Amino acid sequence: MSPAAYSVNVLKGTTFNTIELNGSLIINHIENIYNELNGKIDFAKKHIVELKEVDGIDLTIVQLLLSLRKEFINYGTDFEIKLDVTDEQRQLLKNSGFDSQFQN
Repeated sequence: MSPAAYSVNVLKGTTFNTIELNGSLIINHIENIYNELNGKIDFAKKHIVELKEVDGIDLTIVQLLLSLRKEFINYGTDFEIKLDVTDEQRQLLKNSGFDSQFQN
């Protein structure tokens, strides 16, 4: 069996939870990524999303992350997105106007 194209890890902490996303974060996997996150998020607690070791990224993951951020804002809870992506992937975000939405 081949390794999964992406991974989703939700790490529960005492003061905040961390969501780690890596691998191929593209439209082909976005429905599965959404389903893996659904029900694991506690909107009453701060979350930090970390994208690391990203093989592929497209605007569908950006849409998912920004909709999550909006949901956390509606709950009045902190939500951060941190990216560790290649220069090419960062350029994609910049070209689409989303680079200011994320931290390094």
